[in-house]
Amino acid sequence: MKNLLARLKGRMTAFDGNESGAVMLLLMASFLVLFMLALTLYDTGKAAGDKMEVQIAADSAAFSHAVIKSRTMNMISYANIIKRMYFSYSVTYINGLAAMLLVTAAHISQCAKWIPRIKSCLELVENALLIIAETIEAFFDIPNLALIGGGSSRPANELAALELYQQYMFKMTPWWAWVEGVTRSMNNGAMASASWPPPGSSIESVKSFVSSAAGWSDFALGTNIIGSLPGFTNNVDTLPVTRRDRQKEWTTSAMPFNFSFGNSYVTAAADYCLEWTGSMEFLVNTIQTVRSDIKDYEWWTPTFIFLQALGGSLGCFLTNWAWRGNPIRGSHLDWNINHSNLKSENDWLQGTSNVVFAYRPQSGRNSATGQRQKFEYTKAEPGGAAASSLVEGYFGVSKSEIVYKPSLGTGSGGFLGNIANAIGSLPLLGSRMGLQPEPDMWSPRWTARLRPLTLPGEEWGSASSNQKAGFDTVVTDSLPYLAMGSALGFFDDEFTFSSGLKDFFYLWRASRTMTANNIEGLAK
Repeated sequence: MKNLLARLKGRMTAFDGNESGAVMLLLMASFLVLFMLALTLYDTGKAAGDKMEVQIAADSAAFSHAVIKSRTMNMISYANIIKRMYFSYSVTYINGLAAMLLVTAAHISQCAKWIPRIKSCLELVENALLIIAETIEAFFDIPNLALIGGGSSRPANELAALELYQQYMFKMTPWWAWVEGVTRSMNNGAMASASWPPPGSSIESVKSFVSSAAGWSDFALGTNIIGSLPGFTNNVDTLPVTRRDRQKEWTTSAMPFNFSFGNSYVTAAADYCLEWTGSMEFLVNTIQTVRSDIKDYEWWTPTFIFLQALGGSLGCFLTNWAWRGNPIRGSHLDWNINHSNLKSENDWLQGTSNVVFAYRPQSGRNSATGQRQKFEYTKAEPGGAAASSLVEGYFGVSKSEIVYKPSLGTGSGGFLGNIANAIGSLPLLGSRMGLQPEPDMWSPRWTARLRPLTLPGEEWGSASSNQKAGFDTVVTDSLPYLAMGSALGFFDDEFTFSSGLKDFFYLWRASRTMTANNIEGLAK
């Protein structure tokens, strides 16, 4: 028995001193840590990938939104050029005919003197057939130029069609851009998308009604209902253009009275005539007409050039008078930058840019079996639920703008840059060649680009309670459109209405701190 105990004790002592297999225990502990780390990295990478995907969706939606608007700006510019060509043909024809009649009258007066001017008499005889032919041609051409017939000629109808096209593009583009942005965001992984300012809809009417009702109630009862409402704006997406006679640039203010310089259409038409004399159409049509066979008619060329240089003179007046009777009054007038609404750099930044939101749901991400089941996050905090237990989906935000991009070299130094700047300053060639640095609607050089949400010193306008609009106001304006887009959640396996409601509430709550006073320089 003693030998057995001694042998067993020896064996136990030997086993206690044997260190083989200890490394395996350490490896098992290390494998557990590494496995947990791998799971953490996988979940973190998956979350980062999903966030990047929804941000890409927001960027693509914002850029597509701006591309549509810049394309419309270019098409309106093309239509301006075509309308001015019609206008130029009419004015040039009338001025050419007027020059011929004036020269003919001068020849008649010279030939009818007691001592007639022989050369004038010979000119009358020599050009009698030409005068008769031109008079007959004018008899048939004047109706076609819409000088009679109530503006029912082919040029008048063409101008009316171009004007309708410009009006259609102006009104339709905000919704076209909105639909394009939503489609792009969905194609890139988002479920819902919305842009700010939103396109005009009944939602804006409801907001205006609520704002007006709250304002009247506060005025009548002395309450502060409008101050307790979430800040929102009545901004509506639009293009920074308007037709020339709607700019109201001919009205000046002198307190306490306002003075308007004549009828807006009459003043706009006169302004259009003066600008036409420095246009490419004026130059081309004048040169073409002077080079015609009629140039041999004595005194005609200088008389015609003189009439052309007088802002169109009789031709411009008669053309404006005739085309004013079109079904679309003043349809020959061009669409310009709406300077009456874009008076500062801040107005320009807001009038040419849009903020776009993208949302991708992931219902159950915070559940025990969801993506975060390996994290011991706090489910409750003093005073309410933790933010991590509220949001499950992903949000992306981006901002784009339309810009006028002059030709290469404008605004730069050097020999070529100085030449480009010199040509760009000429009213005749600058805008048509795309060398004019200021935005205009005569050269189709509008393009799109992404930009930061806010720039230093930039403002987003005023909210309903008269404070400055911030990111919190933008979110409030956009949430109804995101909610409408969430109706597509019926077809999304990762969306539930309870989860979407929590996500939208989280976005709204998180944006409350991003007011107009602390968002300067916000990128995304």
